[in-house]
Amino acid sequence: MCTMRTKNEQIKWNVFAMRSATNKYTTSLGKLVLIYLAFFVALPLGAREINVPTQPVSPYADSEASTNLVLNASRTDVKELKLNLQFNAAPSNNFEVAFGRDSNTNCVLDVEEIETTYGWRGGKYFIENVSSWDRFEEDIIADGTNGVMDVTIEVGANFAIKSFTAICDGESAFGELSTQTPQWLYKGHWNMMRVVRRGTELTSEWIRCTVHYNHVLILVR
Repeated sequence: MCTMRTKNEQIKWNVFAMRSATNKYTTSLGKLVLIYLAFFVALPLGAREINVPTQPVSPYADSEASTNLVLNASRTDVKELKLNLQFNAAPSNNFEVAFGRDSNTNCVLDVEEIETTYGWRGGKYFIENVSSWDRFEEDIIADGTNGVMDVTIEVGANFAIKSFTAICDGESAFGELSTQTPQWLYKGHWNMMRVVRRGTELTSEWIRCTVHYNHVLILVR
């Protein structure tokens, strides 16, 4: 049996309905604002940049100075790795950055954990697959005493390398690796990098390693 509302009851019902609609709209708007802010704040997480300044003078007889840094601890959506090296290119100097996995979790990339190395040794630029002892060298002479090496690796699905380019002192280098790119140039399980300098000449090295990702992390609360 249907009953008719009185005029006062109808007014009260209309007020209640309007308040409910307003609350729902305000809640939805608030969520949209939070989503927008979370997206805006999270944008920088699309890339990670590691800068390594000149290391202090070594106290050891072999003049070695080194440091270890976390490369990529958990992300699986890497799309590009850029490596930029600048250093004193004296023939007696050795400057390199090694990549691998810190299997024993001691926060140090031990010799047996190193897989691939990029750098300068014996007056030449080199890239080495440490596991198989395959080394590729370039005889490009550094400009004066300053050596510059820029490497870009584009990564696809399942960490497969799509392309590789290297420029040393402004010239294209390691063409053989660019034409037939081996997969050991970058591995998805790497989580540590080690920067090493040896030599008695004046030190002025600097490294930047930038990892770009496919996705931006968005947190919504």
